[in-house]
Amino acid sequence: MPSMPRKIICLALLSLVLAACSGRNPRAVEVTLDSYSLTLSKAKVTTGKIAFSVHNNSEIDEHEFIVVQTPLPANQLPALIAPQVSEDVLIIRGRLEPLPPGATRTLTLRLETGHYVLLCDLPGHFQKGMSADINVVP
Repeated sequence: MPSMPRKIICLALLSLVLAACSGRNPRAVEVTLDSYSLTLSKAKVTTGKIAFSVHNNSEIDEHEFIVVQTPLPANQLPALIAPQVSEDVLIIRGRLEPLPPGATRTLTLRLETGHYVLLCDLPGHFQKGMSADINVVP
């Protein structure tokens, strides 16, 4: 019987270690880029390290992936007359270069509380619907 308290203590310590380690793991958001659509696995995540797993599901088009911090929803972002978003007035937190058809890449960012828009800004893609809103909460 003297080993029973040791087992309880070991299990309690193991639980504490696992809880502490889990705080370091990024939150995962699956992002699917398709023919002029951008779909997220979730529209809300908690503050901290977030891993965006981005898959270009298109069979013919390249797509890029940009994370913009803004209080505006995607449909109110400033756009130029040219077929791209006015990136010079946006706060870009991260981006992936264009992904070829079928490619998957991961972008891991530490994001603070706020509203973000995820988008593809290749010419004409944003205007055709390649954006999604995501909120980062405490």
